[in-house]
Amino acid sequence: MVNTLAPCGAGAARSTSLLSGNYQCGGRVEVKIGVADTARELVLNSSLTPDEVEALVADALKSSTGQLVLTDDKGRRYVVPSARVAYVEIGSADVRKVGFAP
Repeated sequence: MVNTLAPCGAGAARSTSLLSGNYQCGGRVEVKIGVADTARELVLNSSLTPDEVEALVADALKSSTGQLVLTDDKGRRYVVPSARVAYVEIGSADVRKVGFAP
């Protein structure tokens, strides 16, 4: 079983069972994934809502032989075997302003 997390307008494959035709672009979310037996975590930004990300992760974790495939805002793909996912943190992405404006 493969689950895909794709930004809006990227044209990447999505899990149609979870994201039916009423898909809407939301705010940016930051997803951090801890992988078992590694010192670093995967960090990516997505245009999906936190609920959509949570549903995709939960679906991937139902099977220990499945994979969680994540696509970030820039189109990079991350593939993590479900058995190796230690934790997933979903939060709002930091919007960094350029310049001196408050």
